Amino acid sequence: MKRTISANPPWRAIAILNPLGDFGTNHYCHELAEGLGANGATVAFFTGSMDGLPQFREHYRLFPVLNSVLYRRINELKSAANAGRMSTPEPPYSPTWVLETISAKPTPKKNFVAPGSSRLRKWFLTWELALYLRTAGYGVVWTQWPMNYYLPGFWRICRFLGLRVVHSVHNVVPHEEDGSQPLPPDPAHVASHLLITHSEFARRELVARVPSVANKVAVVPIGLYSTYPRRPEARERIRGQLNISEDQVVILFCGAIRPYKNLDAVLEALADERCRNAILIVAGAESHFPDGVPGDPLGRTRRLAGSLGVSHQVRLIPRHLSITEMAELFESGDIKALPYLSGYGSGMLLLAMTYGKHIVATKTGGAEEYLANYPRKTLLEGPDSASVATGLAAAIRNIDASRLPVSLPDLEYPAIGKRMLDLLKNLD
Repeated sequence: MKRTISANPPWRAIAILNPLGDFGTNHYCHELAEGLGANGATVAFFTGSMDGLPQFREHYRLFPVLNSVLYRRINELKSAANAGRMSTPEPPYSPTWVLETISAKPTPKKNFVAPGSSRLRKWFLTWELALYLRTAGYGVVWTQWPMNYYLPGFWRICRFLGLRVVHSVHNVVPHEEDGSQPLPPDPAHVASHLLITHSEFARRELVARVPSVANKVAVVPIGLYSTYPRRPEARERIRGQLNISEDQVVILFCGAIRPYKNLDAVLEALADERCRNAILIVAGAESHFPDGVPGDPLGRTRRLAGSLGVSHQVRLIPRHLSITEMAELFESGDIKALPYLSGYGSGMLLLAMTYGKHIVATKTGGAEEYLANYPRKTLLEGPDSASVATGLAAAIRNIDASRLPVSLPDLEYPAIGKRMLDLLKNLD
């Protein structure tokens, strides 16, 4: 295949791969690609879907072709238009989206089940993708998740073909899994030249569990978001639609609602007298709970709030939000609650920092590393409801009414892109 990418030296030609194609990781990859491209790298982002991608991009090419046969999509791979700014439009926006959502009949999000793939198909997809990346002229392949549609040897094959291989260890141990057991050998860990964690906390845990990778792990943080717009005018409108007065303090809890995020402790804390003037907005959908409510994406939360007697302090938006909707929700809020039981880095933490919100967080996943130079924070003594209530009460007393973003240049993606390129350069 004709070489289509030209970069000198080769480590400046980077292919970022996200086969899962989920909203959060797609958005992270977009920001990462822009940051690398802003530093002069030639970047392409290969993904399994368009989910979560913002409307515009400037410094990279986008190929939503993973998990499929590439030769059938060769026109997409050759398209000159792919170098342009337009990516994918957001869903239709309505200024009354909150009212429309809470008045609509809840519809559960269907769990994605990957279709089966024969070993022969996986063998073909694996070699086709690796050979395409090599012959197209990329020097670095940077994977984000396990390559479920491809053979576990994908990383080893890329390395055999002369590509530099990088892998992001987003989670050292999968969420809600027992972290006390030894980790089995991971093909990505073994074959990669470089492994990326998002905090020193995660690096230490990975090295403790897999000592053999100690010399090839580096910390590259998640950065502040550039794609969520500022919409301060939405604050009054959103709060009005949710029947929240300006003198009430709004706590946000949004995104994928899973057990490790510890929403239960926040609901229990609302009953504390010190939190009586607080309103909790929960936006998103539950998953991984054994006692979820079929047909209602936030049914378990609704039920628990009722049993605790705090339903009047809770507003539910039972679906995942678009970029614009999430921006408006953050404008309406005052505190972002992150009382996680475990974790290795949180996009929601960085989004809250982007909007200058007061953050109440447990000391896990490296949260205290990110918040070291961030003034609007309360670090919790523990994840139990009493500690969460004490932390929320302290945050309520100390909210910064300015609501202005905080300057954190080291967490902007151009700085992160430069840091990453320095690491790639040192692989030579």
